[in-house]
Amino acid sequence: MIDPILAQKRIDGAAHLVAATEEKLDEESGENRRFYERFYNNLALFSGGTIALSVTYLGYLKTLPKPVACPRILMASWTSLFVCLVTSLFFNFFNTHYMHYGRQREYMDNRRKQREVEATELKNLIVANVRTAAERDALEERLRSSKSL
Repeated sequence: MIDPILAQKRIDGAAHLVAATEEKLDEESGENRRFYERFYNNLALFSGGTIALSVTYLGYLKTLPKPVACPRILMASWTSLFVCLVTSLFFNFFNTHYMHYGRQREYMDNRRKQREVEATELKNLIVANVRTAAERDALEERLRSSKSL
């Protein structure tokens, strides 16, 4: 039998890892909310500015005495503008989603590892409410199952 102090130390280490990941998750959650707020504010500003710029520029093109020399280049540049606009707007949005779900997965993986360590070290500890081997096996099975997360 392994020393109960060593077993408790391993369990505490796993719990500390879960707590640290949960703290990061909570901290990043607040940042994510601020990013979302800025995203939607910027989206409204950029959309309004682009529409105003488009209307002004199209009005200017109609007043010219000569037609536009290279309309394909003009269309390609407007397409490039809109592609850059969309990617710059949605970068924070997608990055925030990625970070949220990535951190959530890290938290759940660490939680699973914590439960696995607890189940492994259960035989080395004295548990107050577990008296029989059947109760110990049931507790170990519950700790190992993914439903108990």
